[in-house]
Amino acid sequence: FASGHSLFISDNTGKNQGNVYVYNMMGQLIASSELNGNATIKLNLNVPAGYYLVKAVTSDQAYSNKVFINQ
Repeated sequence: FASGHSLFISDNTGKNQGNVYVYNMMGQLIASSELNGNATIKLNLNVPAGYYLVKAVTSDQAYSNKVFINQ
């Protein structure tokens, strides 16, 4: 989920290992981060308000979701 310019990613699977990618609606990669073992990670994004695609990739699965970042 997103709040302001921050993106929060919660891991309910217990794997906590992998990478997170954030794309704009044109498919351009604007941010990436590693899942560092915490149940929830926070990414601060300095991007204009709008919709973004968030993709989390673990060793065995990939998850994606669309979020709205507002100012």
